[in-house]
Amino acid sequence: MKKKVLLILTGGTITMHKRADNSLDVQEGMPNELKSILNNIKDRISVDVESLYNIDSTDVTIECWKKIALCIYENYESYDGFVVSHGTDTMAFSASAVSFILRNIAKPVVFTGAQLPLSNVYTDGTNNIINSLLLASDYDIAEVVILFGEKIIRATRARKVSAFDLKAFESINSEPLGSIGLSFKISDNAKGRRKQTRIKYEDNFDENIIFVKMIPGLKPEVLRDMCKNKSGIILQGFGAGNIPTRFFDVIKEFSENNIPVVVTTQCMVGKIELELYKVGKKLSSFRVISAYDMTPEAATVKLMWALGKTKEISKIKEYFDRDLVGELS
Repeated sequence: MKKKVLLILTGGTITMHKRADNSLDVQEGMPNELKSILNNIKDRISVDVESLYNIDSTDVTIECWKKIALCIYENYESYDGFVVSHGTDTMAFSASAVSFILRNIAKPVVFTGAQLPLSNVYTDGTNNIINSLLLASDYDIAEVVILFGEKIIRATRARKVSAFDLKAFESINSEPLGSIGLSFKISDNAKGRRKQTRIKYEDNFDENIIFVKMIPGLKPEVLRDMCKNKSGIILQGFGAGNIPTRFFDVIKEFSENNIPVVVTTQCMVGKIELELYKVGKKLSSFRVISAYDMTPEAATVKLMWALGKTKEISKIKEYFDRDLVGELS
C-alpha cells in the first residue's frame, strides 16, 4: 500500500516565475513543473497538495508559522508524513517555530525549497521536492527537519549560510541527521517513527521582541531606545557572548524591569560561555539568559514561544536551560 504524504505549499523561490524585468515573483496556481514531478512519483507515493499561502518568504509572519503547524495538526492522522515547500530566507525560523508548536510528533515534517525556481533548467528544486517526499513517506525519522541538497538537518540546528550555493543550509553545532547520495543515510541521532503519541500543540508566541547585534560604536542610549517597551531582548554578542561594558547599566535596567535578555553569539560555531571572561561573569549577575549553542533563529523563536507561556525571567531561563526540540546540546 502506498504511503500518503501531504505537500504544503507556502510560496518561495521554488514555485516563483520570472517577470518581464527578470525579477522573480510569486505566481498564482501550481507550477506545471511541480505537477509533472507529482505525476512522475504517483506510482510510489500518494501525494495530496494543500496550497496554504503563496508569498515571498521575507514576508513570513508568526501567523504563517501557526497556519503551517495547524494544517499539520489537523491532518496528522491522515498522512504518513508532511512536506512543507517554503522560501529559503526564513525557512530556519519557520521550521524551528513548527518544532516548538508541534512537540512530541511521531512522524516526519520536512521543510524544503530551492535556490532556483522549478522553471529554471538548472533548478535544485526538483531533487529537493522528490527527496523530501521520499523522506516523509519511506524513512524512519520523526521530527521537523530541513532537507536541502544532500543534507537532512534538524530544524532547530539549521541556518541558511549561502545566497549563492545550491547547498545553502548547514547544520550548526550538531551533525546532520542524514545525508543523500545514491541512497538515504539516516543518523542514529535522528528520532525514529514511533507509535501514536500525543502532540503537545502550543502556538502562543509573543512577537514583541527585538534582536540587536553588537557592533563597535553602538551607544547605550541607542540600545535603550531600541528596546523600549519590548517584552524580550536578544543581544548577539561577540565570541563567547561578550557584551561591551558600556551597556551594563542598560542591561541591569532591563533585568530590574523583569525584561528577559538572552545572549547569543555572532560566531557560526561555538557556544555562549559567560563564565569565561570577566565581562561575562558580570553579565550573569544581571540575570541574563544564555542561548548556549543555539542558532540565532532557534533562540529567537524559543524566546517568543517562552514569552507566550510566561513573563517571569526565572521561568524563561528554565526553558532556555533545557533542550526541548533538539535546539540545545
